[in-house]
Amino acid sequence: MPKLDLSRIDPVFYPRLKLFLSADIIGSTAYKQPLDIVKDAPEDHALWADIIQGFYKTIDEAFGEHWQNAYNTLKSNPKARSGSAALLLGPRPRFWKTIGDEVVFWKELTNSLQVWFTLACWLKTIESVRKFFPRHRDESANRLDVKCAAWIAGFPVRNRVVLDLVSKRKPGHEMLEQLAAFYTESDEEDCEAPPTADFIGPGIDVGFRICGFASARKMSIGLDVAYVLAKSRVKMRRKAATLGLLAEPFFPKDEGAEDVGFTDRLSVHYSGGEELKGVLGGIHYPKFWISALHHGSLEQAKVALYSRGDGRRVSWGPLEIFCERFYDDRRKFVSKPFIHGDSILNEIAPRYQEFLDVIGIVEPIQPSLPLSYPGSP
Repeated sequence: MPKLDLSRIDPVFYPRLKLFLSADIIGSTAYKQPLDIVKDAPEDHALWADIIQGFYKTIDEAFGEHWQNAYNTLKSNPKARSGSAALLLGPRPRFWKTIGDEVVFWKELTNSLQVWFTLACWLKTIESVRKFFPRHRDESANRLDVKCAAWIAGFPVRNRVVLDLVSKRKPGHEMLEQLAAFYTESDEEDCEAPPTADFIGPGIDVGFRICGFASARKMSIGLDVAYVLAKSRVKMRRKAATLGLLAEPFFPKDEGAEDVGFTDRLSVHYSGGEELKGVLGGIHYPKFWISALHHGSLEQAKVALYSRGDGRRVSWGPLEIFCERFYDDRRKFVSKPFIHGDSILNEIAPRYQEFLDVIGIVEPIQPSLPLSYPGSP
């Protein structure tokens, strides 16, 4: 397996893999419409704005809380080695931006197993948001729900981090200090990423398109997420067995079962393919999803009526093979996700080093900023 030579690459251009998590309110458009300016009380005319703002606040606080709880649970595990919690969780997820009624977070992946724990925390976060709606003083909020999605994008070859959005300067040497500060701050637990940071590229385009496949029942996931789960499932299963991990307390309650195996809670389903406008050369993109059913909900009861359900649960082996074939067939548009130094996601795309050399070989910044590669000591 070829290895990357990072000796001449500025640290801000080291290869990085990011997981993106999106949540969107279902039914918010219709909820915001009615306003009888003759009959409605003025103090109630913008209750919908309270809902949106409360949604933002709740999801941000809940994600941080569930993340911290997962860390505490792993850290207190008597079977875990020192540093296991930090390794299995990695850097904290960070808020990216809001788009109308949608909110998006991102997380730096420094180990392939971190996808499992991050998705677990995300599903618990979605559960917390669902509990928020009925607590609102406007009873109409009971009809609201939330849908979510997750995808992965690799940087800096296929996708880029953009800073200083209002500047007319071209990205170059003068931007390196800002980029270094962005990653330095993002790696710190108590810091927030600069608000002018943005992510662009084909991986981001695909991610926002698959959000359209999501529903209250289905957390839509990208090909890369499905591949990482399938590729790392053996190692994750062994790790869960070693540490004695069950789905509870990491995942939301699932049909009353609290003794489900950890990896069983992220089973992947397949609902065919669909063309994503403008990306991947027009090929049908696989519609993968993970159950995000609300325990005790009408939707859950409705699904229980189905004999086969909507979308097959797929076995890990065939899923991994399918993803491998997809990467090979669409190699012009996509490449396998990898994390530098990871034992599982270690396959580097052909000529990646050449592209990285062009992007990342620059003269050192003076004075230099302390910057470590994610996951390094």
